[in-house]
Amino acid sequence: MEAFKDDKTLLTGPYVFYATGAPGYTFRTPLKEGRRGVVAADLLLNRLEDMLDQQRLGKSGLAFLFNDDDEIVGHPEMSRLMDEMPERGEELPKVSTIKLAGLSEAIDAWRTHDAAQQFFTDQNGRTVVAALHRIETAGSANIRLAVIAPLDEFFAKIISERRALFAIALGFVLTMLPFAFWLGSLLARSLRELAQQTDQIQRFQLADQPQIQSMIGEIDELGRSVSTMRSVVRNFSSFIPRPIVRQLIESGASLKLGGARREVTVLFTDVADFTAKTEKADPSQVMIFTSRYFAAMSEAIMSHHGTIDKFIGDAVMAFWNAPADDPDHVSHACEAVLDCLDRNKELNLAFHNEGWPTYATRFGLHVGDAVVGNVGSADRMNYTALGATSILPRGLRVSTRTTAPRFW
Repeated sequence: MEAFKDDKTLLTGPYVFYATGAPGYTFRTPLKEGRRGVVAADLLLNRLEDMLDQQRLGKSGLAFLFNDDDEIVGHPEMSRLMDEMPERGEELPKVSTIKLAGLSEAIDAWRTHDAAQQFFTDQNGRTVVAALHRIETAGSANIRLAVIAPLDEFFAKIISERRALFAIALGFVLTMLPFAFWLGSLLARSLRELAQQTDQIQRFQLADQPQIQSMIGEIDELGRSVSTMRSVVRNFSSFIPRPIVRQLIESGASLKLGGARREVTVLFTDVADFTAKTEKADPSQVMIFTSRYFAAMSEAIMSHHGTIDKFIGDAVMAFWNAPADDPDHVSHACEAVLDCLDRNKELNLAFHNEGWPTYATRFGLHVGDAVVGNVGSADRMNYTALGATSILPRGLRVSTRTTAPRFW
């Protein structure tokens, strides 16, 4: 009749069944529809052994159920715990029978501070972590779940996976090392070649070289830039005296108007009867042969430390002791004139064999002070020498018609 006093489902406290000697619960619930009656059943706790055994963590982990009286109501080895009890009565084994140092204190701390995770040290000195949880659906039975495991076993899988991941990463790195060394050497070789080419440009060594190409876009673009820079400097030096260009590259200075007074040796050349010889010829042929003439004269002058100032029609203007200092500028200028005579002689022989009129060159040298520097405008200037020295003195000439130079 007690079962009909209310409509709630009732669960008895855990006890040992008299007939089987196994621990369990009895619950009852009244029928709410149809015939009047009550449904009752016994729940054996030893049925939880397999389920709790599957919930343990690691090799020595443990999951068990207990109540507020510190009685174990579910354990993976519940049958063994019952058999080890000194007196088989209606009592259940206590939490203390688990014989794990610090467990009871951890449960008390959980009840006091409601901290679901508790850490303690067992009798072997191992750190144990306990997770404690109330099972709300147990109602008045007040069943609690405890899952405990040594901390090292709790993280054993994570540690093993971390080690496996580290081994995989190390293997990948070792596998990629040859490729990394190959790629590094490839990049280093390209960068070394770029550095060598830029050094050559800085030293004014402007010979054509193949453009550096690379599968790395930035290095390939840098190779094109170096190649373009070489072409620009080479072309730039064709319009401005090479010593000036070299000086600008080495010093890093920029061109500016103005100059300085210094002693220079100035040379003017002149081709005798140039107009009469070329006025009826094809202009393109005149340009070709005259360019060959200028090239021969320029090579001779520059090989003796001279600076080519400009080409004036068929004339060449050059000077010594600027922009670089030349203490022997007078001697070098004279040596350059003698060299020009020899080259002119060889060139005239080639012109004669090709059916072109020979160029008889006259030379004028003058030594004195002049202002040497850049003249013109900010966007277009010319490096030259200005002053009385830079004007061809009348009557001072060297003729190529004699085997030795003659002045008059």
